[in-house]
Formats: sequence, C-alpha cells, structure tokens
Amino acid sequence: MDDDKLALKILSEATPAQQDGFQYFNNFAVSLARIGQTDTAKKMLDRVDYDHLSQRDRCITIATEGLIKFRSGDTENGRKYYQLAINEFDKLGNSEEAAVASYYLAEEEKHVKSIEVDKIVQEARKRLGKYKIPILDNRAKKLLD
Repeated sequence: MDDDKLALKILSEATPAQQDGFQYFNNFAVSLARIGQTDTAKKMLDRVDYDHLSQRDRCITIATEGLIKFRSGDTENGRKYYQLAINEFDKLGNSEEAAVASYYLAEEEKHVKSIEVDKIVQEARKRLGKYKIPILDNRAKKLLD
C-alpha cells in the first residue's frame, strides 16, 4: 500500500485477534517508519516473536530493520541490514524476495540522496528485471527510470 497513513488507519482498526503476529507488527512498523515515526516503528517491530518466525519472515524483519535505520538517519547500518536481508534471501533460494528487498534498498538510497544510489538502482533493476511483481510495478518504474 502506497498510502502509509491509510495503512496505519486500517491497521489501527484491526480486531484484537488480527492485532497479533508477524505480518501485523511488521506492516505497522513499515508504515510508521515511512512517515517518520521511527522510535514507535522500532517498538512495534520489537513485538515480533522472532523465535517462531520462518526464515523468510526473519529476512523480511531484517529488511524492515534496515528501513527503520535509514529513516532514523543511520544509513550505514540501514544499508547493512538491507544487504543482509538480500543475502539471506539469496541463500534461501528466494531470489524474487531478494529482488524486492533490493528495490526497497534502492528506494531508501534515493530517499537519502546517497552517492551509492546509481549502483544500488542498477542492482535493483537487474534483479527486478527477472520478475513481474505487480505490487512494485508502478513504484519501480518511477524509481528505476
């Protein structure tokens, strides 16, 4: 969802039974980070029960940590977290998820006007070129063109 304020509204209106689990906490943390509420985002992500996550969900959480770091102004560690998530997805043989994470890394590099942005965008373009990912199609065109 591109409208993070709307996403937060929807998540806030979830029933108590829906307000539990990895996807809820992660999505809430992502939207909070994107609107600049990084401390609250970190607290929300800290509610995830890491011991019971799949390897895939752990990688997603690592990428979300990267987003929070970027939006908190810690670009170096944000980059490290995203790269770790990408590497872990690759190790799992999940190159499509690695492509998605590389896209989000490129988005953050562009957001902070990094000197690394051209290189990171090229890598994301290369990875994403192999897949049709409907949720990213319009966003990726804007970022990568």
